[in-house]
Amino acid sequence: MSHISLAARAAYILRDNSTGLITKAAPALYPHQWSWDAAFNAIGLATVDPPRARLELDSAAAERRLGWRPRWDLDKALARVATWHEAHRRGDDMRAVGLAQINDFVDLQGTSRGGF
Repeated sequence: MSHISLAARAAYILRDNSTGLITKAAPALYPHQWSWDAAFNAIGLATVDPPRARLELDSAAAERRLGWRPRWDLDKALARVATWHEAHRRGDDMRAVGLAQINDFVDLQGTSRGGF
């Protein structure tokens, strides 16, 4: 399959899986929408529909409907992802890196669980 036909097929699948508000990664396999699903969908949509890609990462609907608020803004979240990948590339202890990031995230709300 050529690069162009693969990209066209991926765009078709993303459009087919759209609910209008979000794109479900595999709606027939599981009904959930996880943040990493939204991130991968946004990456895929960025080349064919940039405004739709941004909507995949927009938490406004969760804020309106559920009263949910993100603990980290997008810049901080992306910085944490970059930090994780840099540590992995250096060969750092990824368990320690992950636990440190979890503790930082939990401490943000003053709800640290100590020895996480």
